[in-house]
Amino acid sequence: MIELSPLYSVILLLAVLAGLPHGAFDLHIAKRLGLCDSPSQVALWLLKYLCFSAAMIAFWLLSPSLALSLFLLISALHFGRDNFAHQPLAATCLGLVIIGLPLLFAPATVAAIFSQLLLSPAQTEVMVAVFSALCWSAMVILLGVMLTGKQQQRGLIMLLLALLVTAWLAHPLVYFALYFSLSHSPRHLRQQWLQLSHAERRPALLLVSLFTVLPVVAAVLVVPLLSGHWSERIITLVFIGLAALTMPHMMLLEQAYRRSRQVG
Repeated sequence: MIELSPLYSVILLLAVLAGLPHGAFDLHIAKRLGLCDSPSQVALWLLKYLCFSAAMIAFWLLSPSLALSLFLLISALHFGRDNFAHQPLAATCLGLVIIGLPLLFAPATVAAIFSQLLLSPAQTEVMVAVFSALCWSAMVILLGVMLTGKQQQRGLIMLLLALLVTAWLAHPLVYFALYFSLSHSPRHLRQQWLQLSHAERRPALLLVSLFTVLPVVAAVLVVPLLSGHWSERIITLVFIGLAALTMPHMMLLEQAYRRSRQVG
């Protein structure tokens, strides 16, 4: 059973709530890509989005280790795009460092988390070893990119230092929640907000509010119904559910990055 101190639990809850609106602009991104030019296209896009999520859940139930590996690798590229929007290798390396740091500082705790995601003990051991090795390798490549890069690296250096300290001091779940809500999600929201027209901003703000309130209401209704080791069940349900919803979001953003590179 994974346990968090009361302070860590409060930090984790607040951080997750701050990150809930992250996917609120997906419909506007899809419209910019020409995927939702009519009400029927909007309905079809939403259906595909939900089907993608359902397929991810089915894939996870059939092959948890492969599903988790795929999710972590795509997440690495997605996170790294914040600093290397048009450099996929550098972006993936940065993302692997972001994801992998808790494995270096608290491998046993991360292994306990992985074990709650339907992985067997053997699969958990392999995942910890593989992604730890990927993290070290990514550090070396990222260092080379930073030494040879021409762009200003001060922000990236500050981010990496903050991540190192947080991974050293905090529980892995708190580490990721803080990174997501204080770095990744605000940057994404700000970037997408600036691309909205004035006419789009009010409905977008309503969506952000909706995406924040509904999960909170759902959690309040569902959590009391869970019996037994509810903390373990919540970790399993929340992680796999968020992974399923995040995959179409990340693929949509990848499409947007490719489009912007072609235009640029």
